[in-house]
Amino acid sequence: ALPGTPRTSTSRHRLNPGERTLWCLASGVNPSYLSLMPIGDLVRHIVIAVILLVLAAFGLKTWNKQKLETRIVRDLRSLTNPTASFEARTNDVARSALFRTMGLLYEAKSKLGMEPAEILSEAFHGDDEGALFGPKETGRESSSDPKAQIIGEGLLRNYTHCTNLGLFSDGANLMSLGNGEPATITKGASSGENAVISYIVDPGIASGIENIVPNMVISSPGTSEADDEIPNEFDITNAKNLIGALYRARLIDRDAEDRLTLHYERFGSPAGPEPQNTSANEVPEDSGPNPEPQPDSNPQAKPPAPEQEDCPFDTPLE
Repeated sequence: ALPGTPRTSTSRHRLNPGERTLWCLASGVNPSYLSLMPIGDLVRHIVIAVILLVLAAFGLKTWNKQKLETRIVRDLRSLTNPTASFEARTNDVARSALFRTMGLLYEAKSKLGMEPAEILSEAFHGDDEGALFGPKETGRESSSDPKAQIIGEGLLRNYTHCTNLGLFSDGANLMSLGNGEPATITKGASSGENAVISYIVDPGIASGIENIVPNMVISSPGTSEADDEIPNEFDITNAKNLIGALYRARLIDRDAEDRLTLHYERFGSPAGPEPQNTSANEVPEDSGPNPEPQPDSNPQAKPPAPEQEDCPFDTPLE
């Protein structure tokens, strides 16, 4: 074009070094190919390159989330399988597994957007071969594995307690949970103290039950101290429910179930009234409505009838 001639939309121009570099970075084209290119082609190539970059970033993010989910599910299966949940070697091993599981459940919720019940279902009944309890049954007559139910209910209960106590509040607490250690309470009257473990079924009446993870409850120190007192109706019901569930899962035998249940029924049975000694001539107060009058064994003479006054009109006439 002659000097001073206006550039039209169909006119060509040579890219300066900055434009050449930008286009090469966006489209991955060798700079030697950029001798002359229309503006429209350049914009089109840049748009395509941006779309490809967005798709690549989305794919990378999805792949990272899938990788994280796989790792969390694998760790949950290692910590919540029946052996780890019911046959821990020591109480410290069981406590550590519980705290680490709480950290994994929160990580799945915060980074993957998966609720605790959802990620536990994946660990228990996933489609892969590593599922702890096989595919989940569906239908009207479907039934869940009793061990899976005991483990799942216990973990979800403890996750709620951790949330209420503020154990997921900061990075230091999350690191403690990840290491299997108790976190610091940040909500409630016990704020500033470390969480402790209390038990549904008293370990003092059953040796080894302190190593069963579903028997553990993450709580505040005040709640743990109250466990030494006489259990209330709520505690008794929870203990009896867990004892029955352990029997149905064939983790304890019938004799153990009867013995443990009898221990808690003893607290809920009201004391009967003390017997009262009554003589043969006394009538019990609770003998029923309108008791029949008893004959008097020592009757007394009835008082004489009052004398009647003589009436003048009763005197016979002579």
